[in-house]
Amino acid sequence: FDGVVTPTTSMLSKATRERIQKKHPQCVFYHGCVCDALGLLVCDVSSVLPWLEKVRLSVAELAKVFYGNHKLQSQLRNNQESGHYAVTEFPDFSSVCASLQSVLDREKELYPIVARRDFVEANSPAEQEKLKRVQDFVLSDSFVRDLSNALLILRPLQQHLQHFRSERTPISQVYPYFMDLLRVYSSMEWVNKKEKALLTSCVMERLNAIYGDSHGVAYMLDPLYLGEALDAGKKREVERFIARYCEREEEDVDILAHLAEYKEMVADLKENDPEYWKSVESGAVRPYEFWVERQQFSLLQELALAAFALPASCSSPTQAFGPQGDLTYSRFGDTLSPEKLQKLTHVFCNAKSKPEGDLPNLVILDV
Repeated sequence: FDGVVTPTTSMLSKATRERIQKKHPQCVFYHGCVCDALGLLVCDVSSVLPWLEKVRLSVAELAKVFYGNHKLQSQLRNNQESGHYAVTEFPDFSSVCASLQSVLDREKELYPIVARRDFVEANSPAEQEKLKRVQDFVLSDSFVRDLSNALLILRPLQQHLQHFRSERTPISQVYPYFMDLLRVYSSMEWVNKKEKALLTSCVMERLNAIYGDSHGVAYMLDPLYLGEALDAGKKREVERFIARYCEREEEDVDILAHLAEYKEMVADLKENDPEYWKSVESGAVRPYEFWVERQQFSLLQELALAAFALPASCSSPTQAFGPQGDLTYSRFGDTLSPEKLQKLTHVFCNAKSKPEGDLPNLVILDV
């Protein structure tokens, strides 16, 4: 194998890498999991923005109040039907953003339900306090604005996370997608300077935690990017790695000249073969497949094929696993320790592979 993917790059010490390379000389790439980083980034941005954390926790509390409460669900269905809305499950636990969006979509139906005096009636003071907090949250003047702003911040993360859960996502997209997050947060005019600085700092910290030579090399050799957004320092770092990898004792090769020739070839291809280039842009021709045909750059080809064969994530590539993980995190993320939450996620996802009759109900799991 050519590389190792771990949750973060720092998980493998220098000594561990040396032992791996001694046993597997061709293993030169070490990088972190992009899905793990984006998932943690959702928690990061919430923790640095107190108002966002408050909204997230309030929505989680509201969801727990409504989920499984037949009386409230019945009232909500009646309001939906009278308002000509489709009757759907509430709340939507498929992701954090889905939960926020489902609450925002039901704003007009929720208001008359929580505004009732009997909404806060409960059997215990603690339960009554919880219902009062939910009532205050829904009836507050900033309810819609806070939910909308929370979605503006969290939705780009959720979209990127869904994108990288695809098993076809090339590793070369990790760096530019994080740069896209920086641009998105920097361009938010309604966010003040302090909050922008906190958001961009969170993004860079998570990128640095997973960044490896494989990201820079793939970004440089992907015909769609050619390393265009790399800063001067990272560009030199990537070029040095490429030069070291392509060194051959028996021949003196100017690999940077080969790299320049490759970039010229890409420019010619874009101009002279637009149909093929459309296939590259659309993803019909993936970077790995593109490089299989580049025998004229044999040294770069060997490196490119090694880099593009690596996954961007160490998470399961199946599309079903991600939503089920989101379900357990959104339902129990505020009440369980990380260890118990991870165990519950594995139990639930493994149970999904059993026959329908053997599938446990997540709602009644004893956690």
